Amino acid sequence: MKPISSSKKVSLYSTDHSNFQMYHTVAIQSWALCRLMIGDFEPEANQHWERYLLMIEITDYLMAPQLLEEELGYLKVLIEQHHSTFSRIYPGSSFIPKMHYLVHMPRLIYQLVFM
Repeated sequence: MKPISSSKKVSLYSTDHSNFQMYHTVAIQSWALCRLMIGDFEPEANQHWERYLLMIEITDYLMAPQLLEEELGYLKVLIEQHHSTFSRIYPGSSFIPKMHYLVHMPRLIYQLVFM
């Protein structure tokens, strides 16, 4: 997949469905827009909001086009914080498989990218 040059502008509401790269750009734009809009409505002291923000930061790292090897350690810490926060907020709930798979992501990224 070829990167989009900085001179090519893609509209958020483009109707051209012939280019896969356009969808990738629109998804990134929507993600950023959603983060900006939602951030103003939740109080910072809300523990549910803090867990959500951890999940957003984890997702940012996992969706990043490039990661440094040093960032994988921080990603692992974020995932541990998310899981411990989840256990504290929802003591009777168990992890769904997607949450468990997050634990393995830093190791898998390391094995696939840096080895």
